[in-house]
Amino acid sequence: MQVPQSIWRWKLAFYLFLAGTGAGAYLASTLMDLFGYGEPAKVGFVIAAPTVLVSTLFLIADLGKPERFIKAFMSPQHSWISRGTLILTVFIILGLVHIGFGIWPFPVLDAQTLVVLKALTSVFAAATAIYTGILIGVVVARPFWNNGMLPLLFLISATSTGIGAIFLSGGIWFGLTGASEAKEVHGMLVTLGRVDMLLIALESLVLYFYLSIVSVRSKESVSLLLSGPMSGLFWGGFALLGLLLPFILDWAAVYASVGTASLAIATISGIML
Repeated sequence: MQVPQSIWRWKLAFYLFLAGTGAGAYLASTLMDLFGYGEPAKVGFVIAAPTVLVSTLFLIADLGKPERFIKAFMSPQHSWISRGTLILTVFIILGLVHIGFGIWPFPVLDAQTLVVLKALTSVFAAATAIYTGILIGVVVARPFWNNGMLPLLFLISATSTGIGAIFLSGGIWFGLTGASEAKEVHGMLVTLGRVDMLLIALESLVLYFYLSIVSVRSKESVSLLLSGPMSGLFWGGFALLGLLLPFILDWAAVYASVGTASLAIATISGIML
């Protein structure tokens, strides 16, 4: 009989959520920067590294003793935990450098250096989003986790959640500063909404194939999730509140009028994501 795992508890869940959100926010902001929405995209750059930094506090708390976190750096050649710890650390450092010397309070980096910094930080942002999927996916003892599609699922989900964080924080910031009517802000919200709709559709498709693959060797686990004791959380919490409703809100934000209406809908979508 398959039962839900009890080793990874709420502290690890908070770590996974916040680390993915921060990494995804950076990736989404990099994309918006490339699309020409440099100024409003700064919202995502500013929240990214601090969010991942907070996530590590939950990771340290779960380890029980802070010195165990230091030991996690010791063997990157053998352990994905060590590699992940290094990836997190480098991303946080680069993200904070971007904020401090590229945005505020000391915007002293020239354009060329800033481009290089963003590109390098984006690589580590993607690695931050992906590596936990690799860490979990190589656990042979857990057939439900042991799937090569898990890193892709983590990356898509992290980027979508990062967009939600930008919607939420941007909705608050743009609303307070009166920038909700700005054409560039609306353009970024519409573009992010379209990207997020695509990501949600892609996440649903990847999840379908993921469950189809693991159901061959972990049928009871899939049944536990789809029709067993955890089905309410899966269908009501994840599928409805985490995928369908945000997709509908994204669609409404994309086709809402310029200004406050679009910003308000995007903010609500950010809460759902």
